[in-house]
Amino acid sequence: MPVPRWSLYRCAPIVGMLLLLSASAGAQVPRLLSYQGTLVEAGFPASDTVTVAFRFFETATDGSPLAGWEATRPDLPVSQGRLHALLGSQTPLPDDLFAGRDAVYLEVAVDGETLPRTRVASTAYALQAGTAHRVADGGVTASALADNAVTAPALAAGAVTSRSLADGAVTGSTLANDAVTARTLTPQSVTGTAIADGTVTSIDLGPASIAGSVLADGAVTTRTIANAAVTADKIGVGQVTTSVNGLTDDVRLVGGSNVTVTPNSGDGTITISAAGSQMSSRRWKSDVRPLTTPLAKVRRLEGVRYIWTPTGEEQIGLIAEEVGRVLPDVVTYEANGVDARSVDYARLVALLIEAVKAQQDQLAAERAALDALRARVAALEQRMSSP
Repeated sequence: MPVPRWSLYRCAPIVGMLLLLSASAGAQVPRLLSYQGTLVEAGFPASDTVTVAFRFFETATDGSPLAGWEATRPDLPVSQGRLHALLGSQTPLPDDLFAGRDAVYLEVAVDGETLPRTRVASTAYALQAGTAHRVADGGVTASALADNAVTAPALAAGAVTSRSLADGAVTGSTLANDAVTARTLTPQSVTGTAIADGTVTSIDLGPASIAGSVLADGAVTTRTIANAAVTADKIGVGQVTTSVNGLTDDVRLVGGSNVTVTPNSGDGTITISAAGSQMSSRRWKSDVRPLTTPLAKVRRLEGVRYIWTPTGEEQIGLIAEEVGRVLPDVVTYEANGVDARSVDYARLVALLIEAVKAQQDQLAAERAALDALRARVAALEQRMSSP
C-alpha cells in the first residue's frame, strides 16, 4: 500500500455558517464556509502551492458527492502548514446542502490524494439558531389551525415543498375541487418522483390535457416510461413518422441489437459520417488553451478491471463517475445531470500526451541535476587522487 504523502491536522471544516435569513435582517448573510487546516508533508508543516478539491458527502466513506457539488482550488498557497479556503466563493453551495441530514462529511483531496473525510460540526450560535426558530415535529396539526387559516397569500413563495410535507399528507380528499391548477404549480414542480405509481390515469386527464406546450424539451425519455407502457393500440394512426427524410435536425442511432438497417432495394446507399471527435482541424477550433496540471489529473484517474453486467464479459476501463470528478468534459450524463453514462476515451489522449510531456520535463531536470552531481563527484575524486 502506498504511503500517504499529505496529512491534515486541526481541521476546521465549518467556522460558522447561517443559511437562513430572517425577515428583519438588514443584509444577506454571506453563503460561505471558511475551511482551515494544517497541511503536513512527511511529518513537517508544508510550504508549497497545491491543488485542493472539496466535496461533501452524507456518509463517512463511499457514496456520491451531495448535489454533485465540487470545488477545486488550483495553486492554493500553503505557508508553514496553514491552509485556508472559502467554500462557495467560486462554486455556489447548494441551497439544501445541510437540510434534513443527520450528518454531512467534508472530503478534501490534495494534489489528487484523497484524505479521510471530516464530519461537519456546528458553532455554538448556529446550534441556538437551529432550535430557537423551528417548530417541533407535529407541532402544527389540522386541529390547531382555524378553517381557511392557511391560504396562498399567507404562504411565502417556496414555503411548502415536498420535504416539508409528510408522506401521504396531501390526498385527493384534502384538496378542494380545482385547488391545484397550472397557475398554482411552479414549473417542473410535478415530476415522476412526486407522483405515486398509478396516481394519474386516463380518467384523471381530460382530453388533450397534455400538449406539447406543457412538456419541457426532453421531458419524456425511456426512464420516464415504464416497460410496455406504449403499445401499438395506444398510438393513433399516423402519429409516428416512419420517414426521416424531412427532418432538419440530426438523427442519431445508437449501436446495438435494437438497431437494424434494412435496405428496401439493391441500389440503396447508407453513408456513415465521421464522428465529431475525429474532425480535429484547427479550422473548427477557437480559444485554444493548453491543459493545466496534467500529471495531477492523471494521478486521480484509476484504471480498473470489471465485469460488464449486460454481457457478463470481463473488461478493463475507467469508472465514469470518478472520471467526471476530474474531467467532466469527457463524461456524458443522463438527463438528470447526476448519473454518468459514458466516457469519451478518445479525448483522454490529449491529457495523457500532456502528462507524458510534463513527466519528461521532470525527468530531464532530474537528469541534468544528476549529471551535475556526477561531475562534482568526479572532480573531487580527481583532486583526492592527485599527489
